[in-house]
Order: sequence, then structure tokens, then C-alpha cells
Amino acid sequence: QGVDKIAWDASGERLALSCKRGNEMYHGLIAVYDIRRTPLISKSLIGFIKGPGESSKPLAFSFQNKFKQGPLLSVCWSSGWCCSYPLLNW
Repeated sequence: QGVDKIAWDASGERLALSCKRGNEMYHGLIAVYDIRRTPLISKSLIGFIKGPGESSKPLAFSFQNKFKQGPLLSVCWSSGWCCSYPLLNW
């Protein structure tokens, strides 16, 4: 159980993470959080990203720093798909 993979966006305001295999409820999902640091550090769950296909799992993911419209999360899934998710209104 616990966190398997983690990625921060360049602003430090978005956090994406995936869970290890022991947690079947969240296995295969990427949780996206909004992080605030003023005056204290706080987090809010924004939502989950599910990959294409029946049982795809995130193999690797990262935020792209040069996307001007906001956070862009790119994910490579075990199904063979690589997808980019713009988090414009998150």
C-alpha cells in the first residue's frame, strides 16, 4: 500500500500520484490534488484520471512545464497509450 508514483507541476500547485497495488479501490487511477501554501500547506483532491482500456495502469507520468494554458499531465499507460490531460479548469 501507499504511493507508487508522484509528480509536481512547475508551480507547485498541482500534485499527481498513483497508489501501489495493495489498494484495489484506487489502483490504476491517478489522483490529482490542488496544493496551497499560504499561510499553511493544505491539499484538496481535485479528481481522478482513469486510463484508456479496462485495466490500464499508469507506468509513468509527468507535468509539462511549457504548456502556457495551465497544468498539462502526460501519462504512459500499461495499455500502450500515451495521453496528455490539460487541467485547465481544475
